[in-house]
This record gives sequence, C-alpha cells and structure tokens, in this order.
Amino acid sequence: MDSSQLFSFHDIVLAFFRAKRQIALCFTFFFCLTLYWIVSLPSVYRASVLVLFEGEEKTFLSLDALTQGSSLTNTRIFKSQTDQYLNTQYALLKSRKLLLQVIEANNLDRHVEINTQLAPPSFMQKTKRWLFANQTPDKVANESEHLQKMIDQLSSQLTIEPIKDTKLAKVHFYAKDPDLARRVADAVVEHYIQLSYQKHMDAADDLQKESTARLLELEAKLSASEQALQDYRDKMQLVDLEGVLTLNNEEIHQLTKTLFVAEQSHIHSKSIFNQIQHIKAAKTPDFSELPSVVNDPLIQSLKEQLANQHQQLDGLTSRYGPKHPTLIAAIQKKQSLVDMIERETDKIVQAAIRTYEIDASRVASLTQKIDQAKSKIRDINASQFGLKSKERQVATNRLLYRQMLNTLEESQMAVGMAMQVAQVIDPAHRPSVPVKPNKKLLFLITLVINFMLSAFLCVGLGLLLEWKRANHAVFRDHAFTAKSSV
Repeated sequence: MDSSQLFSFHDIVLAFFRAKRQIALCFTFFFCLTLYWIVSLPSVYRASVLVLFEGEEKTFLSLDALTQGSSLTNTRIFKSQTDQYLNTQYALLKSRKLLLQVIEANNLDRHVEINTQLAPPSFMQKTKRWLFANQTPDKVANESEHLQKMIDQLSSQLTIEPIKDTKLAKVHFYAKDPDLARRVADAVVEHYIQLSYQKHMDAADDLQKESTARLLELEAKLSASEQALQDYRDKMQLVDLEGVLTLNNEEIHQLTKTLFVAEQSHIHSKSIFNQIQHIKAAKTPDFSELPSVVNDPLIQSLKEQLANQHQQLDGLTSRYGPKHPTLIAAIQKKQSLVDMIERETDKIVQAAIRTYEIDASRVASLTQKIDQAKSKIRDINASQFGLKSKERQVATNRLLYRQMLNTLEESQMAVGMAMQVAQVIDPAHRPSVPVKPNKKLLFLITLVINFMLSAFLCVGLGLLLEWKRANHAVFRDHAFTAKSSV
C-alpha cells in the first residue's frame, strides 16, 4: 500500500471495521469505569424556604424632587431604594456572623459535610500520606481557622434566589443529606429573623438612652433661656412693648402733622419778619407798605378817616385863617389820626415780630419732641429686638425639647414593639429527589464520549501499526534493490 494513501477516508473506514472487536472491548472497559464513577457520585439535595421581606428603610424625597421630577423618575428612585434594601438583606442572610450562629446552634461542626475534617481520607490523601510518610498530615492551624473553613463551606452550599419585581426570595441549601438540607435552610432564615429583631431592639435601646440624655440637656437649656428672658424683662422694665410702640407711633404722627402746620405758619411769619428787617435797614423806615399793615382793617379805617380829614382841612384852609379855632381843631384831629396810624403800625410790626419768634420757638419745640419720640421708639425697638431674640431662643429650645420628647416616646414604644423584617411564607420540606448530578444526562454523555474515545484509540492504533508495517516493507524493498544493484 502506498504511504500517501494510508490516511484516506476509505482506509480509516476499513480500519474502523477491522477494529470492531477492539473498539467493543475498549468501549466496554471505559463504560464500566464511567458507570462506576456515575453510580458512585453522591446525590445532592436542595431544600428551599420562601421568604417575604416586609421591613423597609424609609426614605423621603424633597418637595422639589416630587414637584419637579417626573413620575417615571420618582418610580425609578423608589425602585432603586427598594432594590438596595433587598440586596442588603440578601447579604445579611449570608453574613459570617449569622452563619456562625447557625453552626453553633445546630451543632453543624459534628456533620461531615460542614466539618470536612471528619470525612475519611480520600484516595489522593492516602497516596500523599504514603508518598510523604515523614510529614504529618495537614491540620488546621488553630480553632479560629477551622471555624472559618466551616463558615466558608456552609456559605458555598447556601444560595439566595430573588423573585423578580417582588419582595420574595428563595433561600436554597444544598446538601447530600436531605434532612440536613431542610434543617439548615430553616435555621438560616430563623436566625436571620432573630438577628434582625435583636438588631432592632438594640438600636431602639441605644436611641432611648441617647434621647434621655439629650432630653435632660435640652430641659436644662430651656430653663436657662426662660430665666434669661424673665431677667431681661425685669432689667429693662418691659411691659407691653407693642402697645407702647403703637402709642409712640401715633404721637409722632400727630406731632408731625402739627409741625407741618407750624412750619407753614413760620414760613409766612418769617417772610414778614424779613420784610420788617429790610425796612428797618433803610434810612427812613416806612412800614405803611407792609402787607399786614395795608390789610389791617383798623389801619384802613384810620386811613379813610385821615383822607376825609384832609379833604375837610383843605376846605377849612380856604375858608379860615391859620389861627381860626376850627382850622386849629381840624389840624389837631389830623395829627391825632396820623399818630394813631403810627401807633397801630408799630403794634402790627411788633406783633409780626412776636409771631415770628413764637412760630420759630414752636417749630423748634415740636422738632425736639419728635426727635425725643423717635429716640424713644429706637430704644423700644432695641429692647424689643433683644426681647424677641430671647423669645426666639426660648421658642427654639421649647420646640427642640418637644421633638426630643416625642422621639423618646417613639423609642419607648419601639422597645416594646418588635419590627418584623421578614416572615416565612413556605418553610423548607425534606427533599425526596436530588437536584444534582443528573445521572441520566451524564450516562448519555459518557456513552458518546466512551464510543468516540474507544474508536479514536483503536482506529488510531490500527492505522499507526499499519503505517509502521508499510514503512518497514518499503525500507526492505529499497534495501533489496540496492543489494541487487551492487
């Protein structure tokens, strides 16, 4: 056979049929081995507990977030918070503290599945001991490390399966012993509920102690602020500041109105006074042109009489001589009227000056009263500001005291009321059917693998031997040809 045709498909098929017996024997050998392996595989059972997580951390959104944010955004926020809370509870279910309590409460350190040191040595361990007879077998360095290994083993057999879009979750525990699987699954959930309850009670107790201390501190602070308020009232001799302030405001309003009228009168009298001073500064003062003199009724009457007397005097002068008694009497009457006009004019001037002085004094007095009233209001405002500050301090301390009192009452209620974080909906049952390994599937897979491996080995070995014989024959023919040629 030519070496180039040894690995053709036809040769492989022929080799397969020639090695049918060897393939069958090899398949039977591998089948027995794998069958023994499959049968010897331990069955693993799964016990499940259905848990409903009821407790949830309260988180409030701000008013802006509720009014400005869309409903979809708010829904996502609440969903994210719920998912975060549930993920935290799932992590607590597999916490090392919880698993340690489960091990100690259920004596799992005596079970070979959890405490692997109790298991008999495997074939590999026996071989290692035989090969290294001088060395002692591996031991746990100390009790703590041994306990950590048990916790790791228990954690590897425990799984949490959340149910989507619900607060339900399945707690699975896998074990070779179905009773152990059921017992551990129930124990994990039970200790989780107890641990959460104890955590809640401890937190409530700590809050109560802290609230009591804080309440005593706020009570002392409130008493001190109330005493400071009363001392300030006594020191400043404060009564009804609002009423006093109202009266002072009304007084300033009335004084302002009066001052306005007085200032208008003062402006008028000052104008007349300035005219009088201007006339006095002249060489020959003449007050007859003053508006107050011109408009005076008495002056007007006297001037009318003087004008009539002038007319009468003119008639008498043309009729009588200078020494005539009637003319002399008329002249004396005229002079009398002139003197009266001068006296009344002087009275009017002096009255205008006095009016100016009175108006100026009144304006100054009203201005001083208004300034005094304003100063008093400023003092009242300052006192009121200090009083309001101390009243606000008292109100703030009283509000904090009431809030802390409410917190203390709530913590006292929480101490006597358990917060149920989760509850068992469906407890674990003893599993009757193992979940792994799937021996039927393994059997089918090993059948195919065994057949392929047997065929590969037998056909390959047959082709290798045939290739070797063919090469040997070719070498022999070449050697004989070379000998014949020689």
